[in-house]
Amino acid sequence: LQRLEAYSVLGQKHQNTIKSANPNVVFRFPWEFSFDHLSVKEVQTFSDSKLPSKELLVYINKSTSVSALLHLVAIKGLEQLYLYLYNCTITVDSQYTQLEKAIQNSTLWWLHVIGGAPPEFFDALQVTSIRSLNVNIANGPEVVPLVNMTQLRVLWLGYTDPLPVLDGLCQREDALEYLKIYEPPNWDRDWTQEERSVVTTVLSKAKIREIGIRFGGSRSNLRTLSDALACNDHVRKVFLYRVPDDLKEDIRRKLDTVELEFYQ
Repeated sequence: LQRLEAYSVLGQKHQNTIKSANPNVVFRFPWEFSFDHLSVKEVQTFSDSKLPSKELLVYINKSTSVSALLHLVAIKGLEQLYLYLYNCTITVDSQYTQLEKAIQNSTLWWLHVIGGAPPEFFDALQVTSIRSLNVNIANGPEVVPLVNMTQLRVLWLGYTDPLPVLDGLCQREDALEYLKIYEPPNWDRDWTQEERSVVTTVLSKAKIREIGIRFGGSRSNLRTLSDALACNDHVRKVFLYRVPDDLKEDIRRKLDTVELEFYQ
């Protein structure tokens, strides 16, 4: 409790506002903040005050701008940023193009984005030193500009189409250390012949050292995935989820040259 009381007045103000409206709200961390509307001016309040932690978890409920999001990225001393953008309208304003130098000096190495952000936001991140990116409920093409960043080592894709990213990874100079594909849309149903061909092409060539794949588990799709991974010379370790027991031995035979783990 003493530590909680010592954290920033800004954080307490926003948390108290939310709790007064809904006493049942429980914040997991003292560095959680929630805004209906996040402006550049609000972000500068973060920058001017002592951060409660090297992590920030920010909920934006209604609206913000690309500039405001990039100002968050540029906060000095911040290492991990979690953005929750459910149902949030994000304005692409012209000011964000003036922030390249500030973003270039960002200390952020982990970025977690839940909810779609405009491609302009992801484009601007190319000058950062982000090493780990976790994107949920966003379109795969938005993330593609970051795929060839040599500093990016870990990429998580949740509830989004991974094929544009996998295609981008084929062009990467060195292999991504880890890619996690989590519940991608349309993977639960059996792919058409054309879809199988596309998946096989990009997954057999994508430059990845380790890959984890979790989805509902079409048996036909699992066979296609294991066939493609067996042809990938870069992959060293594979994590597969929800694989039926009677398919595991067949997949083990196909992937006998890599380290393979099954999870529920």
